[in-house]
Amino acid sequence: VFACWAVAAYALGWWRLNVALAWFWWRHLDSGLHSAVHGDFRWRRGWHRCFLLIYGTLSSRAVEYYNGQAQLQGVGMSKHYWHHVHTNNRQQDPDWSTMTGIVWVRRHWSAQWHRCHRWQRVYWLPVTTIVEPFLELFHVAISLLEAFALLLEPPSEAAPPLPRRLGACAALCAELLLNPGFQGASFFLQPWRRALGTLLLARGVARIVLYPFSEVQHYMPELFDAPPAGRGSGRGVGVADGSGADGLGVEEEWAVGQLRRTANLRLGSPIARALDFFMFHGDTYQIEHHLWPAMSFVRLPQAASIVRATCAEFGVPYHEVGYLEGYAKIWQQVSANRYPPSQVDVDLACGEAGPAAAAGSGEEPEAPRAWVCSLKRHLEEDEPPDTPVEKPRAK
Repeated sequence: VFACWAVAAYALGWWRLNVALAWFWWRHLDSGLHSAVHGDFRWRRGWHRCFLLIYGTLSSRAVEYYNGQAQLQGVGMSKHYWHHVHTNNRQQDPDWSTMTGIVWVRRHWSAQWHRCHRWQRVYWLPVTTIVEPFLELFHVAISLLEAFALLLEPPSEAAPPLPRRLGACAALCAELLLNPGFQGASFFLQPWRRALGTLLLARGVARIVLYPFSEVQHYMPELFDAPPAGRGSGRGVGVADGSGADGLGVEEEWAVGQLRRTANLRLGSPIARALDFFMFHGDTYQIEHHLWPAMSFVRLPQAASIVRATCAEFGVPYHEVGYLEGYAKIWQQVSANRYPPSQVDVDLACGEAGPAAAAGSGEEPEAPRAWVCSLKRHLEEDEPPDTPVEKPRAK
C-alpha cells in the first residue's frame, strides 16, 4: 500500500493525496522500525529480519537511536531502551534533549531562556510547522554531504570499513528518496518548486496531526516536577529531576514510576483507533508498552483493561490524555514557560487564589503548585529551595 501511495504522490504528482496521508506513512515507517526493534514480528525469524531491514532502510537515521550503534554489535542499551528505563528522568532520559537546552519553543523551566521566548505564544505554531521542518531539512542535507565525504576518507583504524560506509550512505539515500518526510524522488519526477511546496506543506500538516502522539505522552512535567506526597505511599510524585525518589531518598517501584510518568492517548473514534493500530505503534497504549516493552502492540489493548482495573484497585496513577486535550497541555506549557524561572506567574503556579487563600482555608496547596511557589520565592531571595533540586538558571 505504501508503494502505491509513493508512486501516486512522487511520480504522478497527486499532491492532495500526498499531503493527506504523508503524516500517516511517516509515522508508520518510524513506528515499524520501533516495533521491529522491540520484537513485535519475532513470531517468524525470517519475517522479523525482513521487516527490520525494510523499516531500517526507510528510516535509517533512527536505527542508531532504536537499535544502538552498529560498532557495538548489540552490546549495551540503545538510547531508546535507556528511555524506557529512565522515562522522563530529566538527567538520564535521552528524549529530554529536545525539551532542554537551547530551543525555539520553551516548554520546561530547565530549557535556557531567551528574550524571544516572551513572544513564543505568538510564533509557536509557525516555528513548529515551518521553521523547524526547514531546519531539519538543512541538517539532513549536511548529513548526506558528510556521508559522501566519508566515502572519500583514506583507510584508517579510526574510520569504519568501506563496506559499512557504503551501506550507511546507501541507506541514507534510500530514506531521503522514499521516506514521506523527505520525498527526494519527487524532485526528480516533478518540477522542484512544486515538489518542495508539497513537501513543506505535508511536513507542516504532519507536525500538527502528530503533536499529541509523541509530545504529550512522554512529556508531562506536571506529573513529576514536584516533591512526593509522602514516604512509601506509592502515589507521590518525584523531585524535579524525575528520579522518583521521595523526600527521604527512598526510590519508588519502577512500575509505579512508569505509570506516573507515562500516559495513554485516548482516541474516541473507531477510525482514529484503527489508524493508530495500522501505524504499528499502539500510541493509545503507551503505559502498557512501557510496562512490557517486548509485548506486541497487538496485545496491548488486552493488557490495558487489566492494568486500568489494577491501578484503580490499588490507587496507582493511570493517566489518559484526549487528543484535543493534548493540544491544550502543550499550550499551557508554552504559556507557563515564556518567562524566566524567576518571573513565573504566581497565578499559573498556585492557582487563581494563590497560596495565601489556600492557607486561610486550612487546606494544603497541591504539591506541584506549592513547590513552584517555593522555588520562585527562594529564587527571588537568592536562597536554596526546600526541595533538593537543581536550581534553574535565572538571569
